[in-house]
Amino acid sequence: WRSHGAAGAGHLRQDVLSEAMSQKSRYPSYTNSESPFIGDVPTHWRVLRLANLGDFRKGRGIAKKDITEDGLPAILYGDIYTKYDVHTATLQRRIGNETAKGAEPIRSGDILLTASGETVEDIGKTVTYLGSEKAYAGGDVNILRPRIGDSRFLSYSLNSHSAQVQKARQARGEIVVHIYNSSIRDIRIPYPPLEEQQAIATWLDERTARIDTLIAKKQRLIELLQEKRQAVISKAVTRGLEPHVKLKDSGIPWLGEVPEHWEVDKFSRIVRIAEGQVNPEVEPFLDMLLIAPNHIQSRSGQLIERETAAEQGAESGKYLCPSGSVIYSKIRPALRKATIAPEECLCSADMYPMTGVNGMTNPYLLWLILSDGFSEWVVLDSERVAMPKVNRETLNDYWLPLPPTQEQEAIVSFIDDQTSHIDSLLDKAISAREKLQEYRSSLISAAVTGQIKVC
Repeated sequence: WRSHGAAGAGHLRQDVLSEAMSQKSRYPSYTNSESPFIGDVPTHWRVLRLANLGDFRKGRGIAKKDITEDGLPAILYGDIYTKYDVHTATLQRRIGNETAKGAEPIRSGDILLTASGETVEDIGKTVTYLGSEKAYAGGDVNILRPRIGDSRFLSYSLNSHSAQVQKARQARGEIVVHIYNSSIRDIRIPYPPLEEQQAIATWLDERTARIDTLIAKKQRLIELLQEKRQAVISKAVTRGLEPHVKLKDSGIPWLGEVPEHWEVDKFSRIVRIAEGQVNPEVEPFLDMLLIAPNHIQSRSGQLIERETAAEQGAESGKYLCPSGSVIYSKIRPALRKATIAPEECLCSADMYPMTGVNGMTNPYLLWLILSDGFSEWVVLDSERVAMPKVNRETLNDYWLPLPPTQEQEAIVSFIDDQTSHIDSLLDKAISAREKLQEYRSSLISAAVTGQIKVC
């Protein structure tokens, strides 16, 4: 899949600025902001620390177990990442009166920033609460209550590139990243006159709404293509390619009916799961490709990253995978992480190297275990333990369809052709969505730093 990193986003920001300059939508004069993160700002703008804008508070006292169907509106830090954009007048969560007594109240105009997250790039994601109801914020939510300024503008500004870079520099931690009010206070943002703030925020509301509509359409197209891709795989591996073939009951709950001439056999008889591990710290294993679940794209069967055991600093035992074998992740099977070994290589102990025998071919086996029916059945078994995973004993007890070898090859060829075409369309749709998202981000950054004049 194509991805656009910081360099691409930087070019897009420059494109937005260039387009604005070509339309002469620039302020008459600029001055140095004295901040390496902001650059020049319009001469009549100021640059202020957040500490000069308002007072800081900290969310508290709400856990997921406290959420109820009815009650008082509330927000958890995770909601800021997943449920809201720059501002919102309604909150989806509800808590009871007793929980509210120990929670931090928020009011309209309060700016909420995430205090913890997974990456420094996302830390401090910001949303302004504009609701009329008194509401409450849980732990790991930093709260800025402005004394001056337009909350919508400030929220846009705090989600801009220049502010995000500053937040990332103040973040602490590795596995879980944190940012504290004491650090947020020192973040500097451009500060235009109030009427200009309001006009910029309104302009951004209108422009981002248009872009969001386009993004939503691209997202829906992506979802439809993904559904079609999965349907192609699932139908081909369980029903074959002949539309009018006679069917029989397989006797297997997840499989249902299969072509009458197909066999149905036990996993343990037609698939071998490798046993015994090797030491990745010694030759020849040290320089071998080492595949882990994070190197495989979910649901696609594609290997998206290559690293040797040495490059990963591997220490514990790994499985040796013959070239062409199927490598299947036993942890979190809902992610459907499986691929074909491109060469003799290693895989992590969280994965199983599998080889088809007694008429089962590896390419067909790969598509079979990526199909809806098989995956959903495995997920049901895996959820019986705390960390979702499927063990070899469970897999060996499954029953699988077994078409004639030539038919397996025809099915694999058909799926390869169909998914290649769908993947090409997906790649274009994903690329278009990402460009829209980057354009949106660049437009916000250009507006709140005065690089384009919008009012």
